[in-house]
Amino acid sequence: MADDSDADSDQENVNPDSSLQGWEAYDPTNNNHYPIYYTDEFGREQLCCYIRYILQNGIPTIQGCRAANSPIYGDTLHPRPHPNPVRPQQNPEINNMRFGMFDSRIKQRLLVDSAVAALDDIGVTAEVARYQAAMLEFRDARCLIAEGERKLLRAEEKKTAAEGYLFRARVFTRICHLIFDLSLPPSPEPAANTAYPSIVTSEGPSDDWGHPTWTDPPSQPLHSPLT
Repeated sequence: MADDSDADSDQENVNPDSSLQGWEAYDPTNNNHYPIYYTDEFGREQLCCYIRYILQNGIPTIQGCRAANSPIYGDTLHPRPHPNPVRPQQNPEINNMRFGMFDSRIKQRLLVDSAVAALDDIGVTAEVARYQAAMLEFRDARCLIAEGERKLLRAEEKKTAAEGYLFRARVFTRICHLIFDLSLPPSPEPAANTAYPSIVTSEGPSDDWGHPTWTDPPSQPLHSPLT
């Protein structure tokens, strides 16, 4: 519900033209007419006399006004609740509703779209379209996550394989005396704004310690069945 007292609200925009072209007088007997209310300057809830439907940033929206040259109020268009809704307590299978029938990829899409259109309810049509858009966004997000997981797994396999080669070559044992040799000249100062990992000098692990694949690393990095 819009608030007439909030001049900065997103629900109140420009005034309609004096002819109210594109607007319809609200008819409560018309199944495709949804009511939209606003709060007047006295705090009372009032019903808009004229309505119209628009796409606002791709979102089906209902707008209403009192008369020509009056403020416009708007809200996202959703279908009306059914007068006799099914509740989970009455039907345990309510959570298993086949929302997949609204998936835009199914073969029976035209049949479902025709059935939705036969309801002659603009709110239901708008909600189905919103659901289909949300499903596309959901699938795209899942694909991005799956691709990120595959990249992470491949990187981890390459890292483990490289660690295995370094372990078998006993690199740490061979350079340990150089790290602790104080007679060697100090390393040059790093360039400004350059980050280098710090080396913590301590007793290293025994030569039989490490990842199970380190003692016999593969000639090629492991490959995930996901690739």
